[in-house]
Amino acid sequence: MGHPVHIVRDVVRQVRELESELESEQRRHGEVQKTVRRQERRIQELTQLSEDEEKARDAERDTIEKLQSKLKQYKRELDDAVSNRYYCLDKILA
Repeated sequence: MGHPVHIVRDVVRQVRELESELESEQRRHGEVQKTVRRQERRIQELTQLSEDEEKARDAERDTIEKLQSKLKQYKRELDDAVSNRYYCLDKILA
């Protein structure tokens, strides 16, 4: 067995090495935590953006459907007006 002074010196050296390693791991853990928080914020931003785009797409779809409905209505009115014109012309010419 070694001399007690050498044993104590070795133990102190190991403790310092472990403390240094612990500090290094704690710094690394802090950096990882920052990265995780940053990525979580980015995910939230992208999720919100996706939801906003979906709402906009739904609104555009509704607008298109309304415009198509109006277009059909105008076409029917035009067809009715043309039919009515021909009917009136037939009555006048008859």
